[in-house]
Amino acid sequence: MSQLIYNDDMRQNDVKSALKSGMLRLLGKKEYLDITVTDLVKFSGVARASFYRSYSSIDDVLNDTCDDIKDYIVKTYKPAFSSKDEKSIVEAIDFFLKSIKQKTIKILEVLPENRKYLYLKFEQRMVFYKKLPYETIKDRYRAPVDLGIILSVAMTWAYNGFEEDSHQLAEFIYSLLIKE
Repeated sequence: MSQLIYNDDMRQNDVKSALKSGMLRLLGKKEYLDITVTDLVKFSGVARASFYRSYSSIDDVLNDTCDDIKDYIVKTYKPAFSSKDEKSIVEAIDFFLKSIKQKTIKILEVLPENRKYLYLKFEQRMVFYKKLPYETIKDRYRAPVDLGIILSVAMTWAYNGFEEDSHQLAEFIYSLLIKE
């Protein structure tokens, strides 16, 4: 019996993964508010019934996708930024830039008008930063300012055709970040 449950869980995870991947690809082709369940299941190769076993709406898929992005970023980058070690931070920024260039992070494939939805959903996921007790204004706004700098420079770099070396750009970004 437990084997059957495990297999059902695996299939459920595969369905969710296909839908989230399909959502990101669809966001590169169609405006978010125009995406329907029919569009998503066709694009993802998932049965409509499987969609409704996993999610109740398109918004739920986008929320789950943003949760995955947040989890990935927190897991991958938070340790480097927590260390306050310049080398670790530069390496983390360089890794992030290379991930964009190699399309591991596919934000550039999302239509510009859809990026605002991703950003809003992602910002909602980062609310745990807002709930931490901060003693100074610098502490309260450091994370969003740093993230904004990194994302803005990364997007500009991508739009300019990745002209600069990622490591040199990571060092430049580090020089812009608010440091103590």
